[in-house]
Amino acid sequence: MDLAVRASWIVGLSWLVVSACRPQLPEGRFRCETAGDCPRGWACVEQRCWSIHPGPRDAAADGRPDGDRDAERMDADDDRDAGRRDAADDGGVDGGVEAGSIDATHADDASVPPDGTSADITGPEMDASDGNVPTPDAAEASAPDAGCVPATCASLGVECGRWDDGCGASAECGTCDAGAACDSGGRCRCVPDAAEDDDTPETARAVDVAGGATTFVDRTIDARADHDWLAFVPERVVTRASVTLDPVAEGADYDLVVGFSCPGGVGAAARCAVGEEVAGPFDFGCASMQRGEAVERVLVDAPCAGRTPPRVLVGVVVHTHAACTPYRLVIDVAG
Repeated sequence: MDLAVRASWIVGLSWLVVSACRPQLPEGRFRCETAGDCPRGWACVEQRCWSIHPGPRDAAADGRPDGDRDAERMDADDDRDAGRRDAADDGGVDGGVEAGSIDATHADDASVPPDGTSADITGPEMDASDGNVPTPDAAEASAPDAGCVPATCASLGVECGRWDDGCGASAECGTCDAGAACDSGGRCRCVPDAAEDDDTPETARAVDVAGGATTFVDRTIDARADHDWLAFVPERVVTRASVTLDPVAEGADYDLVVGFSCPGGVGAAARCAVGEEVAGPFDFGCASMQRGEAVERVLVDAPCAGRTPPRVLVGVVVHTHAACTPYRLVIDVAG
């Protein structure tokens, strides 16, 4: 105990003799370095002795009104709070007391033993499994985030199909028109017809055309580069041939071509009654050449000379593709 502490105790004992009261040590009056310099059950805070559990005192114990003692205790509490804040801010030692020690930070804690020894003030660890920590129920856990902005068909850049909207639900983006199907990228693509590959006169699909009108259906134009060609040899010499294509998809532009390969040569009276004469891989040919029409038609008179039936080519040539709508082709050959 150094000289300053001894002097503090001598002044305190003198105060007791003068006061002529029952022994009652005043709060914060005596200097100390550690709790061992204070009476049993007291703590050393900021080099001053303070009782940990002040007992009830009547006004006559120290000759002062209760209000004065309460004010003194409040001042002492304020001083201790300030000391604790300084210790926390400095992160080290303040006034000889380690920040966070039981003496400095829990002098007024009812859980501290009255003998001034340290006590374990840490509580039990919280574990979600023991019910102490509330956990969301299954409905809350699976509910979409209230702040989530769902994607739309437009923002996803798709025009068909069902897609994840990013918020736990689906964006329904519709179906495709007849003749089309939704591809893996969410775009409507025309489905090639069963007659493919028939894009050139050389790969024309061979068909049978008897006397009278023969109709072909369920053919489609699935892309700008898709052209449909078919070929047949009639049973007899052709004196007149009529071919009709309908409907042409709105916004599309097709040409209907009819060509004849004549073993006996081109007839002297050959002409395009409906359509315009065109050249091609045949001896004589006509094309509809109608722009923006819903129906394309070609009518050919006396295309070939001789008595040998010609080979006939019919083609749907695409200039502008607009839709996958299936078309109908009607071929009527007279001999």
